[in-house]
Amino acid sequence: MFNFIFLLLIIIGVIGIIYIYKKYANDIKEDLEKISSNSNSFWSKWQKIINAEKIDKMESKIVTFLEKVLRRSRVIVLRIDNNLSNKLTVIRKKQNEQQEKQISFSGLNEKDFFKTKTLPNRIKKTELELLEKFINDRNNLDSYKNLARFYLNQNEYRNCRQILLEALTIDPEDKIISDLFVSLYEKIKPKEISTL
Repeated sequence: MFNFIFLLLIIIGVIGIIYIYKKYANDIKEDLEKISSNSNSFWSKWQKIINAEKIDKMESKIVTFLEKVLRRSRVIVLRIDNNLSNKLTVIRKKQNEQQEKQISFSGLNEKDFFKTKTLPNRIKKTELELLEKFINDRNNLDSYKNLARFYLNQNEYRNCRQILLEALTIDPEDKIISDLFVSLYEKIKPKEISTL
């Protein structure tokens, strides 16, 4: 990339020299004639090599070369842009897939969650297991919290609220229980709060 910039600077410099030479060609010719009268060999050859026609041809060739270089560099930049945007879309798709995989219940993602026929049986089994733990040890706050989370995930807000109220009677200062209450009331619509 930096080599390209230096090449452009050199080409622009050469064009600048040609422009200055063209602009002041008459003055330079007069100076060269004065010098050529003094020494014919070197300056006379130099004048034959560089004349106005050759300078115009060189200028047109340089301009066409620069035009080609700029067009090709534009194409390269556009290709790089397309490749970057394609890679970004692939990365976004992967991130979305990972987020979908994280949103799961019992190892199933949302699509499989609604497709499986055995899911209601699994939910009932999970509920029964949590209820057994809850009934066997009424003083264990973890069983209250797990059962409340289960009911919260199943959108059974009344059962969740009852379990959380019982848990508050055991430990009113538990942060997790208060956080579960907050998430419960965030999920419930204002009209449904009065029915609880």
